[in-house]
Amino acid sequence: MASGGFGFILSVDDEGHVWAFGDNVCGQLGLGDENIWEEIPKKIPELLNIQSVSCGKSFSLCVSVDGNVWGFGDNSFGQLGIGKVFGDKVYSPVCIENIPFIISVHCGYYHSFCISDSHKVFGFGYNKHSQLGIGGSNSKSKPVLLKKTKNIIDISCGSEFSVFLSSAGEVYMCGTS
Repeated sequence: MASGGFGFILSVDDEGHVWAFGDNVCGQLGLGDENIWEEIPKKIPELLNIQSVSCGKSFSLCVSVDGNVWGFGDNSFGQLGIGKVFGDKVYSPVCIENIPFIISVHCGYYHSFCISDSHKVFGFGYNKHSQLGIGGSNSKSKPVLLKKTKNIIDISCGSEFSVFLSSAGEVYMCGTS
């Protein structure tokens, strides 16, 4: 499993370790340092038993087999879901608190979603174009439950929009396309 952001890549090996390389100007590699570029993939030591990753423009989310979500990188719009903005950049993985067991993560340009094991969706981050699907246009720094979606199995995000697929084959969209 691998995902790419704007000039960087994260990948997960067979043992659940995450490897990162490329642009790190906002800490999106999660390596705990401020090196601006990594040419050779490096293992993120704090992350173990990771099942999937997703990259936004300059931030990353990872979900572990035990349902925890870890975020790092640019947090200027709350796209890490950690409830605070730590100087806008987070260089080491931080766990999102107070969400249920998560099975997948999905990142847009500056917004994010998590799908729970009961197929409920939680969104956070930039929302100026209503791309979170929660009503209104206020950005959110903590996960917010999307109430109008049911049995979501996949999500795809653009810079200002989001698309959701349900287990029944229904497609939901929000934001500006």
